[in-house]
Amino acid sequence: MSRQIDYRIAKFLFCSVVYFSLVFPIVFQSFKLFLICVTLFFSFIYFCRCKFNITYAKYNLIFILMFSFIGLSWSLYGLLLGNPGALPLLSVMAVYPLLFCFFSFLYQHEMEGRSVIRFFKICSWSLVFVQLAFLTSFFGLDGQFFYHLILNVYSDLAVIDSGSTHLIFTLPNVGSLLFLLPFFFCYYMLNDNASYIDLTLLLLMFIIVILSGRRAFFVSVFLSVLFIIPPMMFFKLYSKKLSRKIFYLSSLIIIAIILVLSFTEFSMVSVVENIKTITDFETNADNYERLMQFFSLYNGYADYPIFGLGAGAVGEYIRSPEQPWAYELFYLSFLFQYGTFGSIFYLFGVCYITLSLLHKLKLKHVYINEKIVILCIVSGFLSFLIANGSNPYLAKFDYMWVIFFPLYFNIYINNLYKFRNSGVSK
Repeated sequence: MSRQIDYRIAKFLFCSVVYFSLVFPIVFQSFKLFLICVTLFFSFIYFCRCKFNITYAKYNLIFILMFSFIGLSWSLYGLLLGNPGALPLLSVMAVYPLLFCFFSFLYQHEMEGRSVIRFFKICSWSLVFVQLAFLTSFFGLDGQFFYHLILNVYSDLAVIDSGSTHLIFTLPNVGSLLFLLPFFFCYYMLNDNASYIDLTLLLLMFIIVILSGRRAFFVSVFLSVLFIIPPMMFFKLYSKKLSRKIFYLSSLIIIAIILVLSFTEFSMVSVVENIKTITDFETNADNYERLMQFFSLYNGYADYPIFGLGAGAVGEYIRSPEQPWAYELFYLSFLFQYGTFGSIFYLFGVCYITLSLLHKLKLKHVYINEKIVILCIVSGFLSFLIANGSNPYLAKFDYMWVIFFPLYFNIYINNLYKFRNSGVSK
């Protein structure tokens, strides 16, 4: 078996891991672990046959190793203190980053912008199909076969709340839309070659978000898109058809809202009220629980501000008896467990990812399509990070790719820029 075949197999398997993490998060963990092990096997064979130049990726790799080192150190610190969640967090914060570091060498030279777009289109259409099939099956389109199939997979995590005046449904994979929705919104707005099929995909994802009733989506997606407007205007990366696209998208969104209101008796007033409840800490039960978490975590952090209480520490308020170390307020719980010292390293990493990618926008040897993909990635990345503040997505393996995928593309652009700048063909 040639090394090129090893490379193709390893890359396909790793893409499969990310695909299942996007479309079927939380479940099929044994199958995903099997895929990872097989990917490691073929990757190792390929790496043994090749020589790698890490010069162009050294800062990215240093970040990944630093991420893993902090996770390992604070898990050992937590074990010494007897924290119940120290060992479970060891895999998420230390082992998984090392795996992603290992897989980063698969994307030194082959991660073209069009391949990235194609992959996320496949993931997005698969996700939309699962969501809409789940909904239509609930209403008897196939005798509820697919509905019961998803219930067997996700149990009580698959929710449909249908009444005379409302319809709300959601699956765990709706969390992936935090990245995919702003990603494709930017792609559609910036790319002259975006088609009506892309517009349809964007509209379907928007409808799913509306029906999911997730407040964080509206805030995080809006803020992330708002963030990329200055670099988009400064580097003139917007589409020549931008005005027409805004008109088409706005018109279709209005039509979609009217259809939702007409056929489901879904109330937009409830959406607005749902967003307003973000600041309601008195009558809203979810917000009150978050308030209790806030005071519990803040008090613990105030007692040990430098190094925190170690990975897996438990505060005065326990949200989940099964996982007492897990809290919805992810960043505050991170401060509580990892302290100011550990948190600064992670904050530096996030800033490095964002600024390093944005820096590539001014390079002449980075083509326009790749610059558009960079803005799409940054938008999805920031949207996910904003929502992660009140929902601990990054505490699970299935969402770790959100952190490391931008690094992979950054490594690819670093190599590509050096090759083009030196006149070497890719």
